[in-house]
Amino acid sequence: MKRAQIFQLSALVAAMILVACGGSRQLDDPAGGAPKACRQAASAALEQCFVAVATRTSECYETDGQACDAADAQIQASLDLLAGQVLPACASDTTVQQAGYGVHLGRAALVAQLGAACTGEPATLVARTYGGPNATRLNTADPAGALCLTTAYAQGAATVQADYAALSACLNDPDCSATADSSARDAQTQATLLAACPATEQTLGSSAQLFVERAKLQAHCLAAVGH
Repeated sequence: MKRAQIFQLSALVAAMILVACGGSRQLDDPAGGAPKACRQAASAALEQCFVAVATRTSECYETDGQACDAADAQIQASLDLLAGQVLPACASDTTVQQAGYGVHLGRAALVAQLGAACTGEPATLVARTYGGPNATRLNTADPAGALCLTTAYAQGAATVQADYAALSACLNDPDCSATADSSARDAQTQATLLAACPATEQTLGSSAQLFVERAKLQAHCLAAVGH
């Protein structure tokens, strides 16, 4: 594929992501060097942070039936780790801007933006799965229903991570023309949900297919921030 075609495809993918997530920043494809290292570090740090925070968030809800404390030590440690990975790689505001994060965004703002996505996407998954931030569905469910909901949350988080990793790999590679087909993985996720949630729409509030599709959209929202 010619380089011009690659750029056209990257622009199309970026536009689709930004429309879905309400963003306004255009992604570019830096030639390499410091900007490339900055973007790769930021995208990898965001994935790692999302996984850690999503896991900790689930632990809080499953144990206490509510969100983690605002000053939760594990979540704060994940955010601190993200900053510690991004700031050395994005050594100046100019590097951040050359990496494609916007002409007015600096290092501190990038870290804040990544941190907000790291904590925000697990919160979105909680709201959709457990029934809002107060976890109404989870806290009123019988044991079978609770198993359905916790399974759905875990599967949703895994889908977000897997799709984000695939999107990041492609967006970081100027020779990539498309992400790998995820249909087999998506079908397996739906099968897992149906096995844990026989009355999926009644317990979860949506079909297994729609639940997976929304998790995949979350991955695109993360990619819009991480790139």
